[in-house]
Amino acid sequence: MSILPPPAFTRLVTIIAHVDHGKTTLADSLVEHNGIISERSAGTVRYLDSMEEEQRRGITIRSSVIALKHRYRPMKKTNNNNNANKKKNHQQQVNNDKNNDTQDKDMVIHIIDSPGHVDFSSEVSSALQICDGALLIVDVVEGMCARTQSVLRESYSQKLIPILVLNKVDRLCTDLGLNINEAYLRIRSLIESVNAAASAMIRSHRAEDNDEKQSKRQHDSTLNDQDDDEQIENIWTFEPGNGNIVFTSAIYGWGFTIPSLARSLFKSKIIPHFKPPIMRQYLFGDFRYHPDTGKLTKWKQQSADEGCTTMFAEYGLKPLWECIHGVSQAANTVGMTSMFFSGSSTINQHHNQQQEQKSSSLNKIHDTKIKASTSGIFDLVLPSLQIGITVSDDAQSSLQTPKTQDEMQSLFNKTNASSEELILRTLLRRHRPLSGAVLDAVCDICPSPSEASFSTRHEALKLKDYCDDISTNDEESKIFHDRKEDFETICNSVKNCDTSNKSSSPVVAHCSKFISTNRAHVNDPELFSMLDSMSSNEDNDNVSRDSVILLGVARVLSGVLHSNDVEYYCFGPKYRPNRQTDSPLHKQSIRLYLLMGSSYIRVESVPAGHICAIHGLEELQLKSVTLCNSPNGMPLQVIDRGIRPLVKVNVEAKSATDTAILEKGLAKLSLADAALEVTATAKGERILACLGEIHLEQSIIDLKNVYCGNKIELRISEPIVE
Repeated sequence: MSILPPPAFTRLVTIIAHVDHGKTTLADSLVEHNGIISERSAGTVRYLDSMEEEQRRGITIRSSVIALKHRYRPMKKTNNNNNANKKKNHQQQVNNDKNNDTQDKDMVIHIIDSPGHVDFSSEVSSALQICDGALLIVDVVEGMCARTQSVLRESYSQKLIPILVLNKVDRLCTDLGLNINEAYLRIRSLIESVNAAASAMIRSHRAEDNDEKQSKRQHDSTLNDQDDDEQIENIWTFEPGNGNIVFTSAIYGWGFTIPSLARSLFKSKIIPHFKPPIMRQYLFGDFRYHPDTGKLTKWKQQSADEGCTTMFAEYGLKPLWECIHGVSQAANTVGMTSMFFSGSSTINQHHNQQQEQKSSSLNKIHDTKIKASTSGIFDLVLPSLQIGITVSDDAQSSLQTPKTQDEMQSLFNKTNASSEELILRTLLRRHRPLSGAVLDAVCDICPSPSEASFSTRHEALKLKDYCDDISTNDEESKIFHDRKEDFETICNSVKNCDTSNKSSSPVVAHCSKFISTNRAHVNDPELFSMLDSMSSNEDNDNVSRDSVILLGVARVLSGVLHSNDVEYYCFGPKYRPNRQTDSPLHKQSIRLYLLMGSSYIRVESVPAGHICAIHGLEELQLKSVTLCNSPNGMPLQVIDRGIRPLVKVNVEAKSATDTAILEKGLAKLSLADAALEVTATAKGERILACLGEIHLEQSIIDLKNVYCGNKIELRISEPIVE
């Protein structure tokens, strides 16, 4: 299998949420799934937060991209699946993408971890533009927040397919002290709130577009419009039984979907009376299962108690609750102070480190550890781990759920798990692995790049219309007609996500943003030799061997993008065709890299349907650019969100001799941050405009430490808020 497979075996997904709802923590578990980081580090190392300021603040500032491999085993579809309403005239390649074939598929999933803070909303916008699916994470304790609403609306405007991830389910037990029935009711209420917000959003968009659509709508297209509206409603209705909701505890690497849980309960014969396609319709809802009779009855909230539970509470939540209580009981048994049920807030990385140090010191004092034979582990935790195991049978033996006391003790010894949190993380990620649940849901729900460009995201991924002032001159009209035909061929190639590697095949890629990185993270010695040679030939003494490299993040829309061999035409966002010249565009050769978090691996070519990094576009000074091997292309349509900077400062070098370095640094900063604006006034002032206070602070830090290389001292004026 090629490292970059065809579009049918590829998914492009971004993680979006309100700040501190667990995006990067969830991403850690997905990265650990590929063996890039250790199991012990997953959930705490924040692998995709590679900047020093991100680690210090504990928030994501710049979006990061990583490509992950995943072995996907499709589940049989039911008639009520969201994907049942596909367009009838879809090409055969896409029809075969999501069929009932249950053979394992080796997938490549490009994941973008985006910021949650509103000051860095432009990073989210650029990520949404080049992805087809979105993992919308919501903290079950905090619920829908302001930023959740805004990213929900923006995902809808970009025509993405969403998956709802309900994170921090463990906090319902540890922080709020809810029993499993109360937790079920809270989760049900949250899902209803999200669906209500999505429904209101759809109605609002329809009302805004109603007048425009009414003027263009034909009588015979009314039925098709109704079908499209119904499909949109299905996509944006989060229904547990459809598999577009994942229940997770990212800090412990634990998660599941209703379809995966139904398949596990049937396979293990815990619920043998209902096959998975039927069971998933009742597993989340007000239904109670009677094991003795094998029947379902309606669950009444008024009579709810610990002995009368819904199926979801009994089989979905109870094992987690039992594990938490059991580990807490075991900690108290060996003389440790339990970290649970003490009214503490969310477990963060700093708290985790404190707990591990505390547990280690206590272990030295008492000379004892939590063992598989400790009370609470063998009588509560071990039996609970046997209910609803979702780990695949072909997983490595070290990742299988322990079934005996000896297997559990052996697992504790191998992982050196001693603190409560490490023990829970070790056990729960082997009970219901979060990575498998999330990545399976991505493969099952989100469209492939070919399906997205052909149907679900066709409007968001199409090029601007080819418009020109047609002259009355017959010769010029013929030239325009030929160019328009070539443009139509390019558009069809983009629509079909054509991966042809012929010299005559259209090649289109869109760069949505630029990122800065250090030379140490780029695996390309040949590039460094070339840059050093260029620097040594410069006459300007201020020009030195710059360690900062700017790379564009791009999605290949059609054809195969090549390094060095081909020069591509570069289309800026405001480009319009020029009839006066045959080659009005800048042509540029490029170098391609595969994005792996903070690392960039050199590749010779990237086919359509994949995300890559591009070097060689910095000199264009365009914040977004579309590449094409034909001069008759057009830039990709970009939605203007209407967000403008609010906070401004004047930046100047303390020494006039450093002005050239400052100007170069400001140019790079402006290119790497789409939301930032740099302007020069008639008085010679250089105005730096940002979205907010944190954005401004981070921009000044980047300007001083990264783009100016700590070479100069800056004088910053007091901020002015418009």
